[in-house]
Order: sequence, then C-alpha cells, then structure tokens
Amino acid sequence: MGFKKAWKCQQYQGMNGPACDCPAWTSLTKTNVQTAEEKTEADCLYKMLPHLMVDVIRTSNRPYAALLEIRNQESRKTAALEALAAAVKDEKLRLAHHVDIQSGGNSWQERDN
Repeated sequence: MGFKKAWKCQQYQGMNGPACDCPAWTSLTKTNVQTAEEKTEADCLYKMLPHLMVDVIRTSNRPYAALLEIRNQESRKTAALEALAAAVKDEKLRLAHHVDIQSGGNSWQERDN
C-alpha cells in the first residue's frame, strides 16, 4: 500500500476502471431524495469535494425552506381569519343597528366582549 498510483486521477475514471490505492480516491453512495434511487460514484476526493459541499448546503437549506413555507401559509391563514372577524363584526353592528331602529330602541343592544 505504498500509494504508487497516488494523484494520477485521470487513469481511474469511475467504478469500472482499475483499483486505485490513492488516499484521496473515494467512492460514495448518493441517494436521490425524490426517487429513492441510489447511485455509487468513485472519483478523486478533491474533484468530488466541491459537489459534496453544494449537496450539503442544499440539504441544510431544505428544512429552512419548508419552515418558511409553513410560516407563510400560517400568516395567510391568520390574515384571512382577521378579515373574516372584521367582516363578522361589521355585519353584527349593521344588524344591531337595524334591529334597534325597527324596535324603537327597546330590544337587543350591541355589546362587545
């Protein structure tokens, strides 16, 4: 294991090539999260490192994006509920005024809780 083939990456392209005893030669199994398909790649770690870093960043941003989407959905729901509550209050006031006019002021009175 004297690393005789070290740093000669162009000779070892993928899993089908001859075995490489370079310490930077790495094989990784990647899983596609959408299809659950697994793929094994072999290459020089120095060539793979930029791609691995991008994958790590994408993976770490995925939960944050999901949280932002949930927050935005809840914000839209809250705004819709507030608008509905305001519309109900306005309708309640309108109906209370209508009832008060027709009964001569002797019936139900508007009370806010």
